[in-house]
Parts: sequence; structure tokens; C-alpha cells
Amino acid sequence: MKFNRLVKLGGVFGAVSLVLGTALAAPAAAADAGSGGARHCVEVVQKKLPGETASRVLSRTCADSAAKLVRPLDDPLIITFWEDAGYEGDHVEAYGDSGPCDAAGYGFNDMSDILDGGTSSYKLAGGCTVAEYFSDTYLEGSFSGLIYGDQSIVTGGWNDNIGSMSIHAG
Repeated sequence: MKFNRLVKLGGVFGAVSLVLGTALAAPAAAADAGSGGARHCVEVVQKKLPGETASRVLSRTCADSAAKLVRPLDDPLIITFWEDAGYEGDHVEAYGDSGPCDAAGYGFNDMSDILDGGTSSYKLAGGCTVAEYFSDTYLEGSFSGLIYGDQSIVTGGWNDNIGSMSIHAG
């Protein structure tokens, strides 16, 4: 299976034809140990621009094994989302093209674009320490308040019900 994606390499964007199983960067430290058919994705996003609620997705690549994914060399991991509680099941690693989190942070306007089945757990990284959930897309609807740190299970009625999400440095 072949994916054609834009991948940031040394600060230059170029079209890269990627054959699954070929690695341009070292796989993440946590190896995929018998995922039972889980889907794994790597997404590179841009920091929210002034006046905008969402981060623009620059690239997204998925595979049936986390070990087969190419990770950006220059961009910090900012968050990993999992479909199931306890950091299990399908997951998406999001990398920040604009560097680590700051007060502006990164925004995800439609969480169904991240994981079809909803988000049940996540780990913040790259300077991101705070999350905010919204019941609707585009940071609208009911608001969770500030949620600090990793969540091995999203609670308070938000499990699989986050419509949109913002993350930033606290």
C-alpha cells in the first residue's frame, strides 16, 4: 500500500512517496505490541493562527502498526489520542509543525476527524499541559473547563463525546 504525503524534512516540504514499512525516522520508543488490528496514525498540524480556533492539518499517514509509521524529524509530539481507555486501541499521534505548545496552542475543530469512534484517553506532550473540551465542533457548545495532564480515561460524560478540543501550555 502506498501513500503520497507532504512530509516536513529539514524545514523543507516535499512530496514523498512512502511505502509502508520504510522508515525515514526512528519509530517511537513504545513499540506496537500486538495491537489486535488497531489503526495507528501520525498527523502533523500547524499552530492556531490569530483569530482561528483550529490547527490546519498539514499531513496524515496511517498504518496497521505503529512501528510502520514515519514520524517527523523536526516537529515535537504534542498529543496522542486513543479510541479506548487506558491508552489502548486505534490512536493518532499529533506533531506540532509550529513547535512546542505555548499559550496559543493547537486546536482540533472536529474530533470525529481524529478518531471515528471518539476519544477515550490521551497523553499531552511537547509543552502542552492543559486541554479544553467542547461538546460541538469549532469549540462551540458545552465547555469542560481546564483539564490538566494526561487522561487514561476521559470522564465527566466526555468519553467519546468530545466534539472539539484545544490544547496549550498552562
